[in-house]
Amino acid sequence: MSMASVSHSPLHSLRGLLRECSYLPDPRARSYIAAHILHRYRASGPALRALQASDRDRRAKEQLRLGRKAHSLLVRANSGAPKPLLKVLHLTYGRVGKRRHQLLAPLLRPDVPADHATVAALPEPGRSGDLGAWPPMSTQLAALVRSQKQRNPLGANKTTLRRIEPEVPETNIWKRPLPKKREKRIRWEFHKELLERILPPLPEAEWAELRDRTIGKARWGGPVPRRPRAGGEVCQLCLAELDMRHFTRPTDIPGRPTAKRDRPHNLTRRYMQRMWGMVFALCPTMRWDGSRRTWQVEWGSLWGDGVLREITGGEADLAMFDGVGERGNIPTPTASAGGGRTPREAREELSALETPLHESPRASRI
Repeated sequence: MSMASVSHSPLHSLRGLLRECSYLPDPRARSYIAAHILHRYRASGPALRALQASDRDRRAKEQLRLGRKAHSLLVRANSGAPKPLLKVLHLTYGRVGKRRHQLLAPLLRPDVPADHATVAALPEPGRSGDLGAWPPMSTQLAALVRSQKQRNPLGANKTTLRRIEPEVPETNIWKRPLPKKREKRIRWEFHKELLERILPPLPEAEWAELRDRTIGKARWGGPVPRRPRAGGEVCQLCLAELDMRHFTRPTDIPGRPTAKRDRPHNLTRRYMQRMWGMVFALCPTMRWDGSRRTWQVEWGSLWGDGVLREITGGEADLAMFDGVGERGNIPTPTASAGGGRTPREAREELSALETPLHESPRASRI
């Protein structure tokens, strides 16, 4: 499907997006991204009909532009480009986007008060237009924040937690006591930024499935083969993507200059395990420990289990290391071992081998 065919009507744009969703290499991404696109299209219909004619045309053009942008993202993700593929996986597993807010919503609910004294100690809600006091942090959210600050997940530069509590100065720039309103604003801005940096936990079943895909335990069927267009014709873009998957060196998408992080890549099992591992390192899961009465947080790792992959080649692969010492060097036999060379003789022989052919060993020493 050419890029021009998704720019004429919303129906063509929707068809192109859903078609690209069916080719995504991650099975969970295929269903989630398609459902998300359908939800966005269905929600935009009533909103467009409620606008006036001039605003409706402007908004429709903007929606079509966003549709073309999303289509380009999916095409590049299906071609194996690292950055677009990672973005699709982050959207699928709730590291960014709408699903991240859905996973974070249960953690924002405050704990159920144990008695009436706890209820009386809760802060009163502010007036209309007033920030009021920040609601108390739940036990589960506090455990996740402490774990994320201690863990500092790999590749999470935008989600690094440097502080858990805000730094509220005692005085302002005029060395006067800080106003209560300013203190309240500082606390709100800090907690707002804190929520933007938190990585919400995945359900245990989904976390275990992502771990199995990272370590190669779960079977992956490979990229979905491209279906030809109706009438038996195959567009040039589909041919380019087919060539990219079935030949050793992938080719860039025609008509689009690509950066290094946006170049196509063969969708192999090893490449997908690396992509899943980069997402899995940002995914925690939480479970309640009844004996300790605390929340236990477990983080993923780049290799799925926190250990480098095991070498399973056996004795055949170890044969290449025959004769290597414990320190990684090849021990030189001594003369006392019976007819062997001394270290000095070995060094002289090595220097003689390194001497150019047109020079003699005596001339090189002179």
